[in-house]
Amino acid sequence: MWKNITFEPIVVIKDGAFLIENLKRIRYSIDNILYMLRQSNVFDISVVKIAVIESNGQLTVQKKASKEFLTRDDLQIANNQLDLAYPLIIEGKIYEEVLTYCNQTKEWLLSELKTRDIENLSDIFFASLTDEGKLHVSLYSPINPAPPLHH
Repeated sequence: MWKNITFEPIVVIKDGAFLIENLKRIRYSIDNILYMLRQSNVFDISVVKIAVIESNGQLTVQKKASKEFLTRDDLQIANNQLDLAYPLIIEGKIYEEVLTYCNQTKEWLLSELKTRDIENLSDIFFASLTDEGKLHVSLYSPINPAPPLHH
């Protein structure tokens, strides 16, 4: 059964980071938002300046100015490729099959996280890897600690 969405517009991503409390308030999961981003041709959260869930449940996305699409004519090139990022960690859980697909290892990922002074996977809300090998990490905020991992 479809429920009518009746909340006010709410920001769910700001400057490439999920706003976890806002997601909880409207009961949207990371998967919901990632799906809606893909529907808007956004495949890498780090390019998002702001994303808003509107009162009708739709997602509105504004990319960072440096990531706005130009036309092929503007750039005078034949191909306009999308930024693509693969989710490696969601709510502290490593997706090893995605790591393998990206030709990376768990050891590589843990080493990359350590260089960013991230010791605990449970501190990570979301992490992704672009085709160019750029790692993007969104942490739980200190005032919103990560829930315990269930195995």
